[in-house]
Amino acid sequence: MLASDSDLKARLIAQMAWEAACERLRKALRPPAGYPSMSAEELNAAFSNAAERLHTLRVLSTTPDDRPDQP
Repeated sequence: MLASDSDLKARLIAQMAWEAACERLRKALRPPAGYPSMSAEELNAAFSNAAERLHTLRVLSTTPDDRPDQP
């Protein structure tokens, strides 16, 4: 079954959000010169955001048969 345009758009947006979250996390872990170090709370938020974006991308990229049982 082919994915609809809205499904493809949702996956593209989810992928872009995940990539942005990964970039934020990368900068949190190794700040470029001139960037301030993040606090523990900000670092935790960056990890959580990346994990949430990956979960969303994973859900949108798998078929119902591939998805693990959800609680």
